[in-house]
Amino acid sequence: MPGSAPPPFTGVAVALVTLFDDDLAVDIGATAALAAQVVEAGVGTVVVAGTTGEAAALDAGERTALLDVVGAAIRPLGAT
Repeated sequence: MPGSAPPPFTGVAVALVTLFDDDLAVDIGATAALAAQVVEAGVGTVVVAGTTGEAAALDAGERTALLDVVGAAIRPLGAT
């Protein structure tokens, strides 16, 4: 439609699982590495802590850290 905003994303999107370590703490580095792998494989969008159920179990600091680290890990890969 003329004058409408472009879609927020196109192509394949995936709900990224959040990985945890042996002590059941969020493994932010491993989750960021997983995000980079799926982007390198051709996924256009990753949804962090959004649809696989863990968001309710994470505190605000954990969610923010995940978004920051995953965003930094995939941003250079998706740059055009």
